[in-house]
Formats: sequence, C-alpha cells, structure tokens
Amino acid sequence: MKWMSGKHSVARISENYNVSMETITDFLSVLWGSECLPDDQERWYSQTINFGGGNDGSSFSAGLVQQFGGPCGVLACIQAEILCLLLFDADSSSDVSAKAKGGTSSHDLPSHLINLLPRQLTFILSRAIARQLVRASLTESSSKNNPLHDKASVVLVMPREITYEPMTLFLDQSAIKTVSFEYSRDTVIEERLVDEVANYLMKGNGDRSSSFSAGTSPLNAFQKPGGVVLLTCSLVLSRGVMEVRADMDDSSTCHLTGQFGHSSQELINLFLTGIAASNVFDKVIDMGGGYFCKGVSRRSTIGYLTQLEALRYCEVGSFLKTPYYPIWVIGSSSHFSVLFGENSTSIEQSKSDQVLEQCRHAFRTCDPESNGFIQVGSLKDVVCAVSEKFLESIGGKNFNNYDMRSVES
Repeated sequence: MKWMSGKHSVARISENYNVSMETITDFLSVLWGSECLPDDQERWYSQTINFGGGNDGSSFSAGLVQQFGGPCGVLACIQAEILCLLLFDADSSSDVSAKAKGGTSSHDLPSHLINLLPRQLTFILSRAIARQLVRASLTESSSKNNPLHDKASVVLVMPREITYEPMTLFLDQSAIKTVSFEYSRDTVIEERLVDEVANYLMKGNGDRSSSFSAGTSPLNAFQKPGGVVLLTCSLVLSRGVMEVRADMDDSSTCHLTGQFGHSSQELINLFLTGIAASNVFDKVIDMGGGYFCKGVSRRSTIGYLTQLEALRYCEVGSFLKTPYYPIWVIGSSSHFSVLFGENSTSIEQSKSDQVLEQCRHAFRTCDPESNGFIQVGSLKDVVCAVSEKFLESIGGKNFNNYDMRSVES
C-alpha cells in the first residue's frame, strides 16, 4: 500500500493492490439481480464511457455513446452531470461552460457545447465522475439507525495492468486495484475534494512507477471496455456496500440491475443523489409493522422523471421533479435519456407553489398509502407539520397562536 498527499490536500491518497475477494463478491452480489443474465452482464463489461460528437460545427461534441443495451441508465446519469457542468458551473471550467446562469436564448445548441477540444472533454468527464463519487461518499444516510462514520473515502477501482480482459476483471483479485482518497467529514470541503479526485483522474499521482504509461491517465480505465462496471464499483465502494444495502427497501431482493441488465431505480438514485433509495417519492414512508419505504431525502442537483408516472405506477416527488438545475434523467419502459433547459426559469417555484408542496409533504406523512384521505385525529399532526415560515408567508396567524383544540374538533 502506498500513501500520497499534497501540502494542502483535504484527502490522503492510498493505493491498494490487495483487494479482497470478499469486497469483490459483495459488490457483484449487490450489482447483479437474479434477472440479469450472463449475456446482459457481458454487455455491461463491453460498454465504455466515451464521447461521440462530430466535427461538423453543429454536433454536440460532449455526447456519450452507448454501444450496448443495458447500462444506458449509467450513461444518462453521467451525461446529465456533464451538462450540468457545461451549462451552469462556470467556476469549474471557465473556458468551457456558460459564464452566466441564464444560458442563451438561441434555439440552436449553445456555441460552447459544439466542437469541444479533447482536453476540455477530458476535464469535464473527470469532474463529472468526481462529483458523483464524492456525492455518494459524503451524503448522509436517510436512516437514523445507519449514521455514516467521520472517517470516509472516495474510492476509484481500476485495472492493475494496461491490457486486460474486461469479463475477467472481477474474477481475479489480482486484476484490479483501488485508489482511495481518505478524508474527515468534519473538516472536508466538498469542492476541494472533487478537485483532487478530478485532478487525479486526469493526471494520476505523478509517480513514474504508476501502471499508467506515457500519454495515458487513470480516466482512460473508464473509457475502455469494462469502464461502466469499474465506475459503478467505484461508486458502490465510495459509499460502502453495507451503506448501499441499508439505503434500499429490502437488501435481500433489491439490486443495482434488473431484467435485461437495465439500471434499477436504486442505481439511478445512487448516481443522482448519492443514496441508493428504492423509490422516487420524497423522504421515507412508514408502512407500519416496522417496514419503511425509502425515497429521496433532499432536493437533488439533477432531477428524474419517468413514463411510469403517466401510467400511474408511481409518483415522482418534488425533490426529483424540481432539482437545483433544469436537467432531468428521463426513464421510459426500455431506455434512459436526458432532458435539459438552458436557464433556471423552468424550475422556479412561486411562494404559493412552495406552500402547497409543504402541505402535500405534511399530508403524505399521515397518508403513507396515498389514499387521498386521512383520519380526523391525524389533522392535528398535518397542521403541526406545516412550518411557521410558510404559514406566515401566506398571511396566516403566528403558528404558536393556533388553538389546536379547534383543529381536533
């Protein structure tokens, strides 16, 4: 094991060439569902993470290419993160992204998304991956019974050799290594940690003894066949296999892939929110009998919408419907894609919208089965759950002055 750290680093970097078979087995058991057949797994191992834009002056050069069916959910989440950086993160890539949050008014593709240079694409992909890994590592569990430890790490899983067979990567523990960025939750600065992980992906550690040859970088490992599985493994180990299982409704039946190798909702949520929740509604619903259905715990940076809601199979909560940026991963019956806007007006909520959503949250707390009605005795809990801030914003009485006896009657 080799340790490295810079003078002003927020994380200590270590390389581990002795990854245990237990770690590998735990990852594979949470990744592959019973409906994911060997052919589906082979497509995952064959998929790369690469750009496919043309040079004709009008193509979106930062678009990822899907060669095989199955892992489109992973690619869609990475693509959404890339768009978020290009459109709204001027600080991280001033020569690439939009300087103003308002974007452009043109109906054509923004000029800074066309014909990006290879170094710009490398930078933006490295930073997108780094943000997703750091988010998974940092995000607190929605379960109070499963708090995260102060000491944590962001983990990169990579092949030990430049030449390898993707299908056998996780069959032999000597075929892979991990690079861990260990940090303390009490003192870490998220953006600096993202910077360090992204810089390593682009440049490595600067050590000539590294297994990466001249002209290559750690990022290249994700751009080769097997890259999607390596990134998914990095995401799971950054959060921790036990934490990923705890995020799910039922760790004995929930997995990160499903039928035909499609990405499960748990995997999509892990990429978008850092938590492998099994549902798309807001927060946690107590179903009684000690069983809880776990949803999204807070407003996400990138949103999610699904065709299944139109078919009334589920209801996406406001945390995913109204993300911080107007970018959504879209789930259909057989594919994942990305929808985005160039400015934030599409996700702005009026005060009345915010109050209504607060009331809906309070009502759902007492209506876990979404029947549309609650017991009269629960009305007091609903009113109490609506915060004083929102009551005052609509000109209501001071919350402390409400006579709850009138509610109970």
